[in-house]
Amino acid sequence: MISVFVNDRKIKVASNTTILSACEAAGIMVPRFCYHSGLPISGNCRMCMVEVEGKSKLIASCLTEVSDNMKIYTNTEKVKHVRSSIMELLLINHPLDCPICDQGGECDLQDQAVKYGSLNSNYKETKRAVSNKYMGSMITTHMTRCIHCSRCIRFIDDIAGTGEIIMINRGEKTEVTTLDEPIKSEISGNIIDICPVGALTATVYRFSYRPWELSYSNTIDVMDAVGSNIRVEYKENEIVRILPRPNGDINDEWIGDKTRFAFDGLSTNRLTNSYINNGTTLEVVDFERALNLIINKINTTPSKKIAAISGDMVDCESMFLLKKIMLGMGCKNFDCRQDSSLMGGSRCHYIANTSLPEMEGADLILIIACNPRFEAPMLNYRLRKAYVSNDAKIFTIGCVANLNYKTTSIGNSPGIIDSIFAGKHELFQMMKNAKKPLMIIGGGVFTRSDAKIFLFKLTKIAECTGVVKDNWNGFNVLQTAASRVGGLDIGFVPIDDGKNTDSIMNSEIETLFLLGVDEVDVSSLGSTFVIYQGSHKDNGFHRANVAIPSSVYTEKNATYVNVTGFVQHSSKIIIPPNGVLDDCEILLKIANGLLGAKLAYANVDDVREAMYNEVAWDNNANQWALAPEVTGSLNYLEPINNHNFNFCSQDPISRSSKNMLLYRNLVS
Repeated sequence: MISVFVNDRKIKVASNTTILSACEAAGIMVPRFCYHSGLPISGNCRMCMVEVEGKSKLIASCLTEVSDNMKIYTNTEKVKHVRSSIMELLLINHPLDCPICDQGGECDLQDQAVKYGSLNSNYKETKRAVSNKYMGSMITTHMTRCIHCSRCIRFIDDIAGTGEIIMINRGEKTEVTTLDEPIKSEISGNIIDICPVGALTATVYRFSYRPWELSYSNTIDVMDAVGSNIRVEYKENEIVRILPRPNGDINDEWIGDKTRFAFDGLSTNRLTNSYINNGTTLEVVDFERALNLIINKINTTPSKKIAAISGDMVDCESMFLLKKIMLGMGCKNFDCRQDSSLMGGSRCHYIANTSLPEMEGADLILIIACNPRFEAPMLNYRLRKAYVSNDAKIFTIGCVANLNYKTTSIGNSPGIIDSIFAGKHELFQMMKNAKKPLMIIGGGVFTRSDAKIFLFKLTKIAECTGVVKDNWNGFNVLQTAASRVGGLDIGFVPIDDGKNTDSIMNSEIETLFLLGVDEVDVSSLGSTFVIYQGSHKDNGFHRANVAIPSSVYTEKNATYVNVTGFVQHSSKIIIPPNGVLDDCEILLKIANGLLGAKLAYANVDDVREAMYNEVAWDNNANQWALAPEVTGSLNYLEPINNHNFNFCSQDPISRSSKNMLLYRNLVS
């Protein structure tokens, strides 16, 4: 630590701290346009100039590191004059669009012009106009407003890695433009947030609301398993915008485009009434009638003929209570793995054991049977940082997708795993020589017929190559479902001789309870009586004999566990339509009808308390364990491939989203 003086106030900072950061540490805000904490520094706006004692010229504070006993001044007349002059230059060609600009009320240029600008201008020339550029259906451009801060360029180049935005020409003819095609990044919407003016705005938010009209609440995203922290903005009972909420342990300052744009699917195609299949069509009935039918049907079905499956967005409380109901009925046929995956066992075998920030320090990465770019954009962003900042060497098995960083494909044959396992593949020694090797294992491994053999060999490879060693665990399973880790933690998987999803769908089950399940092929169910509890009129609803509506994640307080095993909580932000209850509240009513006096919970809070007492997440250390050894060999006739995943329509919310329908053709 060294001492510096900011406006004659002494503070202690690290030796590699920039002057701008030192000023912020002293509680002094330095204006800036090009600087952004999440982007590489460019130093091209010069708005952050400060005076340093002993220097004849002003210094760009974002570019310059402090030195011991440096004396920095941010409020001298010289600094004030330069800032005013820079504002004058920036406003030469800026249009007077404030009354109609979507950025109004949250515009950096607007705020800083008021604070640092002048009432007069020395420039009388005609303002220039710049043609708008096409960046895709989700981003509306007004390039005459652009001040050439280059934030969007640096984000697309360095963070997204797709490089579709460039700056051309020089002087007053300078323009930010695209390569005559839409931006094909799955995190492109973040350039809307970082644009300091109204040059880049959200098409879906355009001309709708002013920021001061909106209320907001903080919650988490459930569109993938990362659990990005988000800020949900709403007017009355309508969600109108979703923005990232900074969290350095999870999503930094960014979110994926599906998280950002699929919000209209929360209210579209909603299931708001109870339905009963009358033999030809689904007819609307009152909630009590549907509830009584469910209770009577379960009561009159032998326990071995009852089964339950939970979906990919179901909260932990609901799965915990449904498991208690099933066990109370003497039934062991339940599963949270609607993709027929066989993952489970020790917790270290179904979570990402490396924290997301730690992934940035990896120097060798092996990606197996997944496409992290679309399955978990915020995790893939960390892998790209490892590639860019740490020069990580990245290899893939069973993944030929463009991940926006350089990868080396070594094929998709199970024989590669056997070769590494035997120490005969060159990758074996490369992993041993790496300081922080990382394995990213996709769901495609666990849906294979030889999944258990595969898992044993992968864990053995991890031990032998140093992927798992003292103070480092680089063994990571990439989940795609927000509910999966929580479901496995709770134990919502078949017990003893209970049936898993695949067995349930291919056996003579008489009554099947689908809790938010829409990704299972229900065509083979035949005469099975299907109870569907969910939020949308999606696949499960259309096959149901009786359907009950439930709330979405923005309409309930609930618990989710993310891909790294971190417990998070969603918040009830808006009121569900038509008085719809959340999943756990509905299950409590079903449990009361089925179990009566045996029911130990009076409300959702009781369920949550019991769940935390039983699961004890706070004490759940992820102890490493080798997977059980299984006799047999890998199936060489079954290539290693990603499991089926559609970024734009993987779940009922995104399938119902008109925004995602427009977005679908943009990403490759």
